[in-house]
Amino acid sequence: MRQIIESALDSTVPPSQFITSNKLLEMLLVGSHLPMPLIWPRSIISVISEHKESITKEVQQAALACWDKVEFNVLKDFLSTLGIRDDIQKEEVVLRIQDLKSKGRWSDVVPLLNIFQLSDDFDLRAIIDSLVAKDRINEAVFLVEANPGFKEYLIEKMSTNVHASKAADLVKRFGLSPENFPTLTLRLKKKCARYLLHNYPLAVVEDYMWTRKEMLGLIAEELDHKGQLDDAVSICKRHALLETGFIKKKDSIDRLSAALAGNTYTYKENILHANDDFVPTETILNGGSASDFINFSTLELEHGRNVFFVDGKDAEAFEKATKELLSSKMVGIDTEFGVSTSTFDQGKIALIQISSPTTTYLFDTVLLAKDPRFCKFIVDLFSNGDILKISHGFSSDSLVLLRTLTIPDMIGRNFCDLMDMYKELDPSQKQPSLAFLCDQPELIGKRLSKGEQMSGWENRPLRKAQIHYAAIDSYVLIELFKMMDKMCLFRGIPLEAYNRDIPLKVKDAKVNEEEKVDGPRRLDRQRADEALPGNRGRFFGINRFEHFYVGKSSNTAFLIDCMLDRLAKYARKRGIDAKSADDKQPHDESLNIAEKENRVIVTRNAKLFENSRGLPCVFLKTDQVEEQFEAIISFFGIKIPAEGCQPRCVKCNGPEIVKIDAEKAKSHLRWENDEDYERYSEYSQCTNCLHIVLGGRQDDLKTCLLYTSPSPRDRQKSRMPSSA
Repeated sequence: MRQIIESALDSTVPPSQFITSNKLLEMLLVGSHLPMPLIWPRSIISVISEHKESITKEVQQAALACWDKVEFNVLKDFLSTLGIRDDIQKEEVVLRIQDLKSKGRWSDVVPLLNIFQLSDDFDLRAIIDSLVAKDRINEAVFLVEANPGFKEYLIEKMSTNVHASKAADLVKRFGLSPENFPTLTLRLKKKCARYLLHNYPLAVVEDYMWTRKEMLGLIAEELDHKGQLDDAVSICKRHALLETGFIKKKDSIDRLSAALAGNTYTYKENILHANDDFVPTETILNGGSASDFINFSTLELEHGRNVFFVDGKDAEAFEKATKELLSSKMVGIDTEFGVSTSTFDQGKIALIQISSPTTTYLFDTVLLAKDPRFCKFIVDLFSNGDILKISHGFSSDSLVLLRTLTIPDMIGRNFCDLMDMYKELDPSQKQPSLAFLCDQPELIGKRLSKGEQMSGWENRPLRKAQIHYAAIDSYVLIELFKMMDKMCLFRGIPLEAYNRDIPLKVKDAKVNEEEKVDGPRRLDRQRADEALPGNRGRFFGINRFEHFYVGKSSNTAFLIDCMLDRLAKYARKRGIDAKSADDKQPHDESLNIAEKENRVIVTRNAKLFENSRGLPCVFLKTDQVEEQFEAIISFFGIKIPAEGCQPRCVKCNGPEIVKIDAEKAKSHLRWENDEDYERYSEYSQCTNCLHIVLGGRQDDLKTCLLYTSPSPRDRQKSRMPSSA
């Protein structure tokens, strides 16, 4: 966009003259009516900012006459660049805001309130009420971010069925305590109860909330409201909800109490508890044969013989289980989550299942989470490179497990994810589920029960069907690995393709102040994780890959995400080796390239950052190219000499650019008039891709690249060159 603006100006007239003649102000106002209003004014303001010395009193007076016509999202920069903010009369702004309010232009009202700091002149509570009522939540958030004292009020106003989820996100975003918003918390729990009843059988919902009496009370009230009195009374009776005061609505209390007192209801058992057995849960809920699923007999498992529940109370049994698993060559690992009723609930692992080739152990993390013996066992197991850990999609579960056990970040040694393994066999499968793998004829060829995915894993004792489900989920991993490993061996797929060390990182882990050092971390740690200067991003990597950047200074090479193409070109002009990732290749391929070529990954893609396999990776928060570049060179200690560096090709990142004469340039450029070649005193060319730079500068606007001689029909009726 900046190129378009400068191209629109006569190149024989300096930009300063366009400022004094107010032509740029006219272009700024015209641009506000284009389909891309933000890009246009920001580019013009940038040009004006670079020539502040040309801003005269006359220019400022012209700006004062038209400030209210400038796009409001860039008004703050416009006023500060031209230095006229304090010259605008407060009464004029107030009248402008009142006019915009009457027209319902809230997206313009809020920026004006923030820019001119007029919160004392308007009733912000009334404005917030109007914004929430009109579902203008973004504007309301923008307003309270500039006026922090109204954050709590906004969240209270959003504590409705319509906006409760967004309000919960704001509580987390603002760093507020959920305990200060009881109305919102209750609203979220009611939404959760309705959602569960709408999507799952009642028996499953009750089992899931078995230990959460408050939620069971809300469920009973909802059932009563829907006319399902028998179900509501049965749940109340099983959990003594009326006696313990967990039914809050007076109408529900009256109806449920009358039904219990007069015995005017039909008691309904919870089928999961009444018909519990070591069988797939689907057969309990819907009938059918257990032989249609993978079951204990399929894998030769039996509770009490080679399937054991371990809660740590029996020290001898705990010692035997951990000793066997730590001496095994391979283990299968799976986890089950506890109850979550809202976004405020930080999910915890309620059960971790670990299987050896002969035995499956179900560890009760509800009791063992604070047991130092169990935490030490998990660390020893995960860090032991001699034991193959087989999992399916375990990387996300591991973050919650480490948080549940309060284990610091670590590197998981010798992990194999069956999802990645199967993708090596069938690249068309992007995220094959565990049930999909089990169902494949060339593997087990049977259905895997998923009936306990939504289950009360915090309940004790576990139901038999839960034990059946949990034991199979971990033990089947070993059976699948054995089969798939043979297939990979037959096809020549190396073990390294699906077996690797992985970073196990607690999300949002805070860095200890005493561990901070200048530049990339060089301490004796298993991984590096810290913020970029100015909190403009984050860096994460493990020491195994620190040779990519430690001590390399300006020779550090980068792989730039396709979302950051402008940054890549900006860095190349300053001599930085910045290769661009192909926007069509999957993330795994980009990671492979980065590892092979010893490059630090730079991205704005959170998913790529979270799954970078421990490779050094920078996640940028800012979208300003100059800030991005400054944060990177500052973090990695890259020094740019005052005289500048040898630039690289902006097109292909080639390291060598040589000067060529006009005659040679003619074979790559096409102009209608030969004398046009004499307009430039020198030309440069990349020796790799033959990219031509006019005038010898890569930031010259008029650049192009041609590989073949132009045909007559391709010639442009223009004085500007065009690409082939």
